[in-house]
Amino acid sequence: PVGSVDKATIAVGIAFFGLTFVLLVYAWCNRDYQPIRAKNLPQASVMFVSGVLWFVGDIAVNGHVNLAGGWAKCRLWAL
Repeated sequence: PVGSVDKATIAVGIAFFGLTFVLLVYAWCNRDYQPIRAKNLPQASVMFVSGVLWFVGDIAVNGHVNLAGGWAKCRLWAL
């Protein structure tokens, strides 16, 4: 990480997605419970995975970490 604010951003993001993962696993384990059964768990799972992938990409694109090696030369980060 570049600085203390970047470390805090990454830590809060990891904590948020970690808690969301635990709650999503809990929902899948108890999917027969009527209020949870009314939710669309496959869609929620896809949205969670999409959010994690977005977060990982956001860390690199916004400069929260220093890229080294081949990752520093990747043109996708400049888009």
